[in-house]
Amino acid sequence: MTNWKEIFETIPINTNEANFEDRFMLPFLGELGFNTTDYTKDKLFNRATMGVKPDFTCNSKRFQENPYLVIECKAVNPPLFSKAVEEIQTQLLISKAKFGLAINGIQCQLWQRYGNVC
Repeated sequence: MTNWKEIFETIPINTNEANFEDRFMLPFLGELGFNTTDYTKDKLFNRATMGVKPDFTCNSKRFQENPYLVIECKAVNPPLFSKAVEEIQTQLLISKAKFGLAINGIQCQLWQRYGNVC
């Protein structure tokens, strides 16, 4: 099994978001079992007047109506994590996803939906 902690620790501070996604998120999604047909990048959700765009939306055959996992990535910079947390909480409410992941290359937080509570 891949040592994700080791990979996580080799990504330098201030790595931009796109580079972090290429170096960590895309291989990590593959390790979770999502192939390129199971996720989309920057899919926009619209509910009422609020539009939300997570960085990744992962789907599952079991949960076809709503995404299984929404992911918000930020550049490797500690202050950006709070913005990822705010965005993922909104994305979970709008998308009705089963899980949400906020990550910035330093910190990582996972949410699970229980009915209407995350």
